[in-house]
Amino acid sequence: MKFVETKIITSIVLTVLVIITGVVLTKKGSPYPGLLFNVHKLLTLAAITLLVLIVIQLMKGTPVSTIDWVFIILTGLFMIGSLITGGLLNVEGAAYSTMRILHKIVPVVGIILAVLTVLRLDRLG
Repeated sequence: MKFVETKIITSIVLTVLVIITGVVLTKKGSPYPGLLFNVHKLLTLAAITLLVLIVIQLMKGTPVSTIDWVFIILTGLFMIGSLITGGLLNVEGAAYSTMRILHKIVPVVGIILAVLTVLRLDRLG
């Protein structure tokens, strides 16, 4: 098994764990349990970091088209958006309901974009 394939499998496992902990957090409701909230954030950071490493590895030695760059940038923006909306869910305030809706949409779009980005870049290599 290639090194990139191992990273992709690990990234999938991390993403599943992020989703599971996110569902548990949603069931628990606000205020969110501190330990579980922090585990969810750390798993998310690990998954995003691994995704960045995968993209960098797939880009090495291959020309990246403009559309590939668009996918890479959009994926990054949606992943950052996932972190921001998730972090703001733990802050009480008027924007809570908006952040809750956004945090249900933004991560899903980010995951879809990440999959498409990796598939696009993997075809180059």
